[in-house]
Amino acid sequence: MAALRAALALLLVEPVLSLKANFIPEGAAEILTNSITQGFGIDVNHIPKPVQDWTDLPPRARTTIRTPKLALNFLIKDTIHNSHVWEAWLAQAKKDGIPVKVLIHPQEAASAKAKLPTNFQQFLVNKTVASDWQHVFRAQFHLLKEALKDPDVTHMATLSESTIPVKSLSWMMAELKQDNATRMCGSSDGKIAESWWVMNRPDAELFKDHESLVKKMLMLSTRQQWQNDAEVGWYEPLTMRRDRWGQEVPLTVQCTTLALFNCDGPDGGEPWCAELPDCNCPNLQRLLPEQLPKEHAAEFNLLTSAAYGELLASPFWFARKFAEGAVPPEALIQ
Repeated sequence: MAALRAALALLLVEPVLSLKANFIPEGAAEILTNSITQGFGIDVNHIPKPVQDWTDLPPRARTTIRTPKLALNFLIKDTIHNSHVWEAWLAQAKKDGIPVKVLIHPQEAASAKAKLPTNFQQFLVNKTVASDWQHVFRAQFHLLKEALKDPDVTHMATLSESTIPVKSLSWMMAELKQDNATRMCGSSDGKIAESWWVMNRPDAELFKDHESLVKKMLMLSTRQQWQNDAEVGWYEPLTMRRDRWGQEVPLTVQCTTLALFNCDGPDGGEPWCAELPDCNCPNLQRLLPEQLPKEHAAEFNLLTSAAYGELLASPFWFARKFAEGAVPPEALIQ
């Protein structure tokens, strides 16, 4: 039976592999077929051409990064909560002599010009695209392309208006030097991931250079699932390529942004459900509401100095969701 399955897999992916068939490691064809068909929930007898073309794209050259540069891609409604935290963070980065790029995409551009603090007005993108809670992929893609216009940007992080940094930029740079792969807070089955990730330039350029193909795959994926389009639009295409090409296209499954969810149900084993134990933050946990929402991350209305100290010692880069005024200046004094 195993031999029959392998033979069937080879038959199904033959149009995909084409002339590269002689270079595919043993067993990769079956892995690729399973990834494509199970991931998109489609008939094994009909693999859509966009998926075939995407997985067949050859890996891009990856060079050792000596000096990483991070772009912060903010998706906001019309302002950034607790902007004083980011002001202090940016000031420290400047003091350390570490460049960083900041891009802000508002959902409500006119309102943002009135509400966004003056120091952040300079980071507003000139053009915006329509977005809402369930549909932020296009806005993320727009920011991705804007970040790539800076040739020195090596990585980009997606952030929300309620996100705060819990690590210095110098710490993040050290992490990127050690592991320059894309980091996504993704499910074990390779299908969905949190919308907040850190992506490296080769992966970002691959998405940009094949935008039409990527959008066709997104249509296939969102037709099968109910999630936010950003939860399926980035992670699954990357996991399919990882299954196809292995270590030539590295992908690190890591939650860089802390968010706390109610995971008593079937999602209990996923990375985002294990974030609180990873944080080891008892003081932060005491600040949680008695009942966590089922679909959204829990919102914090206050961050104490003790809880902030726990975040600083955690493995996370950022944390969300902090309401406006939830981080008093005295909480940052460590």
